[in-house]
Amino acid sequence: MEADATFVARAITEGPLDDVSIHVAWGDDATDPEYALILMRNDHPSPGEAPYCGVWGGASKYGGVTDIHVGRDRTTVQLTEVCERTLDAPQRICIDHDVEAVDLDGLREAVEQVLADA
Repeated sequence: MEADATFVARAITEGPLDDVSIHVAWGDDATDPEYALILMRNDHPSPGEAPYCGVWGGASKYGGVTDIHVGRDRTTVQLTEVCERTLDAPQRICIDHDVEAVDLDGLREAVEQVLADA
């Protein structure tokens, strides 16, 4: 797998989603999941299970985010090697976003809520 993936987020969503209390999704194209990252809160984790789930393409993995930084114009997500292999994703995912179109405080708060207690 490549070491990094960088894409421009054309859509960023956050908030409740189906049975999930909070999620954050970054995508370059709503019709193509190749470059889409979703982090979802796991509201009722089983013992030993992480309180969030990551989705890349068609694969998912509980836990596995070692670091996430929401910057002014880029979000960077660092995954564990196990998560990288499970998701068939790069270990570091960089997501560029439009500074004018993104509520950075809201995005940071949503990421914190998803990853709380992790």
